[in-house]
This record gives sequence, structure tokens and C-alpha cells, in this order.
Amino acid sequence: MKNRLNKILLKLFLMLFVIGTQLGCTKNNTTTCTPTPTSILGLWAGTAITSGGSTPQYFSIIVKADGTIISDTKTSSNLSSQYFSVGSWTLNGNLFTYSITNVYGNIPPSYIGQTQTGSATFSAETGNLTNGIWTNPSPFSSGTFSVSKVK
Repeated sequence: MKNRLNKILLKLFLMLFVIGTQLGCTKNNTTTCTPTPTSILGLWAGTAITSGGSTPQYFSIIVKADGTIISDTKTSSNLSSQYFSVGSWTLNGNLFTYSITNVYGNIPPSYIGQTQTGSATFSAETGNLTNGIWTNPSPFSSGTFSVSKVK
């Protein structure tokens, strides 16, 4: 009889345990996913066009965490003409600005040491740099650029 009572109590306990755990659990599938903002850091590639020109040239920048920037450009008139520039960048709000100096390339010697400044609007939400403009003060030239982040 004692054995039978123990079996009944055990079944009753298990039944109450299962019912209690089922009533205490609810499914909550209301997880909200917030996209991770895109960082300005990394490789950006696209084209640059000189004001008054119509042929885009290859233009890329590497934006580094230490505040430095590296640029690689191939001129549109002769794709074998390639030059590299280094400098610094800042991001204030959504305004990205940079200043670079040509340091090496298959370009006329007078272009080595030439500086360029530029700016663009950065959106962390979309991961885009838009409305890019650049200026070389001497000899003066200016234009626009369009780059996308390389993933």
C-alpha cells in the first residue's frame, strides 16, 4: 500500500511540475534588430571627375583609425599613370574632410608634394559617403568624387 501511495504522489508531483512549468513560460518573439552603424574606417573605392571633365578616373581611399588616410588614383588620360597620397582626415558630425599630399607615382615630378583637400557627407546609417568634392590649390584643379565602402 505504501508503495502504491508513493507512486500516486510521484505522478501527482510530476503532473503539477509539468503544468507549472508550462503555465510559467511564455513566448516572446518581439526581438528588435537595430542595424549596426557603418564605420567610416576602411577601404572606399570609386571615381573622381575633374571639373569640366567627363571621364571618370579611379579613386580610392583607406581611412585609418589613427587619423591617417591613404589615397590611390589612376588618371583618366593614361590609366598607367597612378599616384599615391597620404595625409589626415576628420569626421565632425557627418562632415568627412581630408588633406593629402602626393608622395609617389608615375606622374610628372612637379606633382609630387602637391596637396589636395576634400570633403563629403558621411551617413553611418546607410554607410555612404556622398557629395564628395576635392580641390588642388596649386596648380588649381577641382572636381567631385563618388566612393562606396568595399566590404
